Amino acid sequence: MHMAPVHRRHFVQLVALTSMAFTLKAKSLKAFEQLEVLKLAPFKSLEFTTLEPGLQVADISAGKGPQPLPGDICVVEYTGYLSNGKVFDSTSAKGRKPIAFRFGKGQVIPGWEVGLRDMRPGGRRVLVISPSLAYGEEGVCLEGYGCYIPPNETLVFDVSLVKIAPSPN
Repeated sequence: MHMAPVHRRHFVQLVALTSMAFTLKAKSLKAFEQLEVLKLAPFKSLEFTTLEPGLQVADISAGKGPQPLPGDICVVEYTGYLSNGKVFDSTSAKGRKPIAFRFGKGQVIPGWEVGLRDMRPGGRRVLVISPSLAYGEEGVCLEGYGCYIPPNETLVFDVSLVKIAPSPN
C-alpha cells in the first residue's frame, strides 16, 4: 500500500485540532457533570449516553411501535428544567395538555428533533441539551420582563412520547 507523504505543517495542524477536540469534549463533560438539575432525585441514578455533540440522553422506558418519521405528528408530554433545577415549563401543569408537532419540520428545538428520533410511543427519556441545540446565545428573553430561558443555558427535559400519528400528507 502506497501512502502519500504528510507535510509537517499538516501533521501539526492535525495534532492541534485533535487536542482541541479532546479539550472541548472534556469541558463539555465537566459542564454536564456539574449541572445542578442532574443531582435531583429523579435524575441522580440515570446513565447518560451522547447521541451527538451537545446532546446526552438517558432512557427511563423504551416504548413500543414505530419511530417517528419526518412529517409524522408527535404527541409529547414533558417537563423542562434549567440547569439549576428550576422547572421552566411543563405539560403536567394545571390546565396544560401534551404538545403536538410535526416531526422533522423544525417546529421544536434541534435537541428535541435528535433526541426523539429513535424513541417509540410510550417511551420516556431525559434529554440534556446544550445551548447550541436549544436557544443558543439569545435564550428566550422578553424586553422589560427578563429571560424565561437565559442565554447560553443548558436545558434538561423529561419527555414522554405519547403517540405518533402518520403524516397527513
